[in-house]
Parts: sequence; structure tokens; C-alpha cells
Amino acid sequence: MIAVGILLLITAACGSLHIMCLKMYQQGVSLTMAHERGQLAIQLMRISIREAMNVDYPGPNAIIVTLPAKDADRHNVIDPATKSLVPGEQVSFYYASDSGFPMANGTTLWRATRPAGTTTWQRIECLAENVDSLDFQYSPSLDMLELVKLELTVRAKEGPNEYTQTLVEQVLIRNH
Repeated sequence: MIAVGILLLITAACGSLHIMCLKMYQQGVSLTMAHERGQLAIQLMRISIREAMNVDYPGPNAIIVTLPAKDADRHNVIDPATKSLVPGEQVSFYYASDSGFPMANGTTLWRATRPAGTTTWQRIECLAENVDSLDFQYSPSLDMLELVKLELTVRAKEGPNEYTQTLVEQVLIRNH
């Protein structure tokens, strides 16, 4: 009888340890997924911001940049008269609702493009969901913009618990 009692205690302890390990594993998977989604979004923003020839709207929670025009071989187009880059499409990154409408509060990070010479934003695509915050900081100032600091906080939910992951990236603007 004593042996059965000891065996029950050992079984209960092993079961509790197993359940605790599963919960920790699930939490780790959720945090990893949130980190990977956020990291991918940061990298996509970094590529466009670094290639930008101009920052048209340097907002605290959104940014609009103009990329240089590209020829058929994907090389930058240079105006022969001025020897400067020809403006191409604009790219916007912003934080909004699931609808993608820029003025709506929400938890989704969006990327929209506007081809050169048009007034309509096209190719609106979701970069990340469960975004708690998106912040842009500009250095040294808005007038002498050289560096953009991106800060993205994503949220992961596992059962009743929520976890956040904040990712930070600094991007030098073209020719700086």
C-alpha cells in the first residue's frame, strides 16, 4: 500500500513536470513566432527606407518614402540633364486596423505603394499582425535626415497570457 502511494506521488510529479514543460514550450513557440513576424516586417521596412531617395512624410507612427525609378534591368534611372535620380514609386508603412485604412486604429502593420505619377495607393499588403506599437525616430533632425530608427512591438498570446517582443533597427538613408 505504501509502495502504491509513493508510485502515485512520483506519477503526479512527473505529470506536473510534463505539463509545465509543455506550457513553457508553447510560450517559447509563441514568442518565437512573434519575433520572426516582427523581424521580417522590420527587414522589409529597412530595405525600402535605406533605398529611399527622399522621406516625404516622417511621422511618429508612419513613414512615406520615395524610391528611385528603375529601368528594365532594375538599375536606378538618372536624369541626364541634372545627373540626379529620377523619382519612382512611393512606399508607405503605417499601423492601422485590419481594413488597411490609414486613419483607423488597429494592430496591423501595412505597406502600400503608389506608382510614380499616380494619386492612388495600390498594392496594400499586411506585413505583420498583433502589433502593439510602431515608432519612427529621425536623426539628427527632420531637416537634416540621415538616420531612421524603427521600433516595432509585436504581441503573442498563449492561453490567458500575452507576451510582447520589441524589435529595434537603425537605418541610414541613401548616401549617408
